[in-house]
Amino acid sequence: MVGLRAADRRTQYCRNATSFDLAFSLAQRFVVIENDTTYRQSFVHTLKRELQPYTTEAWYAPCIAAAQQRYPEFKRLWEAERIVAATSPAGGTLPIELRLPEHASPLAFQRMKSPFVGDARFQTVFWLPVGGRNDANLSGVGRRGMNGIKS
Repeated sequence: MVGLRAADRRTQYCRNATSFDLAFSLAQRFVVIENDTTYRQSFVHTLKRELQPYTTEAWYAPCIAAAQQRYPEFKRLWEAERIVAATSPAGGTLPIELRLPEHASPLAFQRMKSPFVGDARFQTVFWLPVGGRNDANLSGVGRRGMNGIKS
């Protein structure tokens, strides 16, 4: 996770973390999400579109109910979200902007996804740096590695 060194014991919080955890609580323990309100709205909108084909599957209702119980903000946004459209191949979520103490301006990352194991319900999710701010903030990362992780 951006902002943590590989040896940092706080990485234990990332084990078994869900996308709900990252969007609604976990990330804020380590970094500041600069655009948290708009990002979370976009996250819920995208999630609702992507899960639309699975609303009749047995896991769907318990999954959403558990997230709504754990994160009241997710419940509020989920219930308010009425737009349902075709799934975007890129994922559609607005870039997330993270502020790290060691960087002057926020870093932006765009969510991209790729099929995993031939089942559309499972995806590999990538967070790719976007925008000029990242270029300036991350200059030299390739030489020293990011957050203690050799690149």
